[in-house]
Amino acid sequence: MMPVSQPPTTRYPAHPQNINVRPLGVFFEAICLHTTAGGSNIDQLARWFGGGNIAAGMRGSTHYGVDVHGVIGQFVGLESQPIANGAENGATAAIVRENPNLSANSYSLSIEHLDGGVPGAITDPQFEASIWLGAWLWQEQIAPHAATTGAVLGRSRVLGHYEFAPLSRPRCPSWPEARFAAYIAGMRARLEAPVPKPPVVDWRARYYALVNEIIVWQQDDAAGAELRRTRLYEVSK
Repeated sequence: MMPVSQPPTTRYPAHPQNINVRPLGVFFEAICLHTTAGGSNIDQLARWFGGGNIAAGMRGSTHYGVDVHGVIGQFVGLESQPIANGAENGATAAIVRENPNLSANSYSLSIEHLDGGVPGAITDPQFEASIWLGAWLWQEQIAPHAATTGAVLGRSRVLGHYEFAPLSRPRCPSWPEARFAAYIAGMRARLEAPVPKPPVVDWRARYYALVNEIIVWQQDDAAGAELRRTRLYEVSK
């Protein structure tokens, strides 16, 4: 397999009140996808998480965000914990039951998607950038600890916010199941990209090319020897 490269990402620190302490010894084992209620570019989301929501009397953040142009921003470092998808009573994600004493924000990586004012909407550049980001996060943060967490890339580990908070966020990210499937397939394609095969060498052609080179070398050497003999004869006269 070829490693997934890190996608271009700009850091926009979230407001301190939008960040919590992440407990030590907890591994990431899922990705949670979100959509906004408006906004189209990453700067708008950066201003919101940077303190706009605090001024409005709210709190909230995600690790990453992707805008309609495919631009990626990071708002909360992976050593910290965003305020993104804490589990509610009635959470349908099995991973919540598997981690009953932990905030879902401590073991899930969260990605926000700006919807441009159309609930659930996503552009092609945005979708592809998010898949790239998701694949890289899986490779770097989830796969190394999969033997401990049991994480296997699939629908139980690539989740929607509504699966953590069905009462307060029943339509986040407002994605149909087909889109989740396409997202996971895209991640898998990046993570399992085959190593390019070496070029096929025509050894017969290489052999004859080498034979021709030897003939040329021999001819050059013979010509050089004759030239040296001529010069020695002239000098000896």
